[in-house]
Amino acid sequence: MAAPAVADVTETAVLRSKPALLRMSYEVLDIGPSETMGLMGVHYLVNVHPDWYLGASGFGAVAGERGGFFTGGFTVGSGKRFASKWLLDAGLFVGGGGGGSAPQGGGMMLRPHLGISRDVGSVMLGAGVSYVKFPNGGIDSTQLNLSLGIPFDVHYGRASDVGKTVHSNDLFGLQLQQAEWLATAGEYHPTDKAQTTSGAAMTSPLKRVGFEYRRHLDAHRYFFVETAGAMGGQSDGYAELLGGWGIAFRCEPAAPSRRQPRRRRRGRRTG
Repeated sequence: MAAPAVADVTETAVLRSKPALLRMSYEVLDIGPSETMGLMGVHYLVNVHPDWYLGASGFGAVAGERGGFFTGGFTVGSGKRFASKWLLDAGLFVGGGGGGSAPQGGGMMLRPHLGISRDVGSVMLGAGVSYVKFPNGGIDSTQLNLSLGIPFDVHYGRASDVGKTVHSNDLFGLQLQQAEWLATAGEYHPTDKAQTTSGAAMTSPLKRVGFEYRRHLDAHRYFFVETAGAMGGQSDGYAELLGGWGIAFRCEPAAPSRRQPRRRRRGRRTG
C-alpha cells in the first residue's frame, strides 16, 4: 500500500508592524560671529527595537542668509517612556550636504541631540538641546530645539515574502505598496571644462554620499527621490536633490525540481 502524499500548500506571508514617528524640528544655529541660520529638520524614524530607532533625516535653511543650504542622512537613537505620556530620547544624525555659501567645509554634518517630548492628543510636542558640527568646516554650534512628532505604525513584510499570499485578515484595511530606503555612495568625475566657483579647473573627483527613497508603482516601475552631499573633492558644500522614475526586473532562481514521494509497499512473501 502506498504512503499518503503531502498536499501542496500555498506559502503565505505574515505582515509585521513597528511603531514609527514623523518628526519635524526647528533650531537656530550660530554659524558666524554675528550670523545665525534657522534650520528645519524632517525625520522619518522607525523603532527597530523597543528602545532603539533608526531613520532618514533632512535639514534645510528656512531663516537667515544661507538660502539653498540642505543636508541629508541617517539618524539613530534610543528612547525611553516614563510617566505614561513622556518620552526621553537621545540620538545621532550623520549626513552631508551644504550650500548657500555656508562655512560647511567638506560637507559632513554630525548632530547629536537630547530631547524630551509629551503626548498631546494624537501628536507629540517636545524640546531639547542639539549640537551641530561640520568637522571640516566652520559650523560648530550648540542650541535649543523644538519638535513636533506624528506617531504611526509601519506594516511591512520581509523581502523573502515577495510573491507570497497575504491573508485579507492581515491587511487591516490597508492598501499595500512596496517601498525601499537605500544608502548611496559614488563619485562624479569632472570634464575638462568643469570649474569651481573661483574659476579654477576641477582636477579631482567629487565624492558623494546620500540616501534614496523608492516607491514601486507596480511589479517593475517605480519612482524615487534621492538626496546626497559632498564628502570629498573640490566641491565643499555641494548638495543635490533628484527625482525620477525607473524600471526594475527581479531575477528569480530556477525552481528546484520536486521529487515524487517514495512509495512503500507492504505485503506477504509467498513461497
